[in-house]
Amino acid sequence: MSFARTKNYLNTFVNYEKNINFSYQNDLNLNRVKKLLKNLKIPYQKLNVIHIAGTKGKGSTAHFCASILKKSGYKVGLYTSPHFFDVRERIKVSDKDISRKDFSQIINWIRRKRCDDCSFFEIITIAAFKYFIDKKVDFVVLETGMGGRLDATNVSSAGISIITRIGYDHTDKLGTTLFSIAKEKAGIIKRKVPVISAKQPASAALAIKNQCNKLSSRLYSFGREIKVIDGKDFYFQNKCIKNLKTKLLGDHQIENASLAIAALVNLEQRGIIKKPLMVKPGVKSAFLPGRFEVVKRKPLTILDIAHNSTAFAVLQNTLEKHFANKKIILIFAASSDKNIKGMLKKIHYSKLILTQFENSRCFNPSKIKADFISDNVAVAYCQARKLYTKDSLILIAGSIFLVAQAKKMLKL
Repeated sequence: MSFARTKNYLNTFVNYEKNINFSYQNDLNLNRVKKLLKNLKIPYQKLNVIHIAGTKGKGSTAHFCASILKKSGYKVGLYTSPHFFDVRERIKVSDKDISRKDFSQIINWIRRKRCDDCSFFEIITIAAFKYFIDKKVDFVVLETGMGGRLDATNVSSAGISIITRIGYDHTDKLGTTLFSIAKEKAGIIKRKVPVISAKQPASAALAIKNQCNKLSSRLYSFGREIKVIDGKDFYFQNKCIKNLKTKLLGDHQIENASLAIAALVNLEQRGIIKKPLMVKPGVKSAFLPGRFEVVKRKPLTILDIAHNSTAFAVLQNTLEKHFANKKIILIFAASSDKNIKGMLKKIHYSKLILTQFENSRCFNPSKIKADFISDNVAVAYCQARKLYTKDSLILIAGSIFLVAQAKKMLKL
């Protein structure tokens, strides 16, 4: 089966990244995933997994983990979602996307088994497990898709769990309180398996602590056991790493890196990681697009996949630190299930341009007051350029789908 036919076949499965009208409790089913893995005889439980859930920063944290492990001489599988341009971006080994040939062969192999009732994400997750087993990777870094408890990645047996910042997102599925959202994310925690957590709001921290106590899992939290001094010096237990540097802008990225480092140090202290950890080179070389990414200097243009109010608050803080005197021309689009007004309140923009991306989830921009509205991203950017002056910047944010489309259409 060709790669084109493989993609067409995958598109026959329900895709909850595009279709938001589903029942979280009823339509996500780990037993279905386990059954197919068993029928396919994929020994996924043999993988050394670092499992990551959270609302904000899980993708960056996953990349920091993978980058440090690679620099330390390990063969690393990395599974993230969603993708920008190509579905193969989700499945990497040592920073290289799965090939079209391997991807097509694995999907065709899965196809021979009865998998009609699976979702798009579940099929891709199973394909990732198969690929990582075939490639004999030393470690696998798994990022959850949505939530954690019912996420397809949660069939794995992790050696350590990481929970990044919790905030309001997918409230129609995960619950309307930070406690309920955190409880779903904490569903990745395994019995007597250590947990690394970001600094959390009180109610979210309580939900994570409750799950750790229930499962006798040791909890290490940023700001308590894990510390960063002066925004660059890392301390955890008997480990001190000074002058951390990363390509990714924003204080939150040092926090994300610290979660990754703490998880790997814990694995090292438990004898699971045996080679010396090359932390500083790993942190410095880690990169992923769309995270406060400066793609142009003239006009100054920044892309960010922030897609909830928590992420937008962090985005505003980063703007204030690096571009404090710049007026913000915001090009915005988001999925209809997001707290759009809550997101927009976090950014101190001078001009607001609303647009749309090519996805059925996209919101209707006509319902919000703006300086300019266009359903075409290129037209929206053209208008932003007309408004641009040397004391301003253009920010494109609100969704990974928007950022992906902007990158493609504008060749950013």
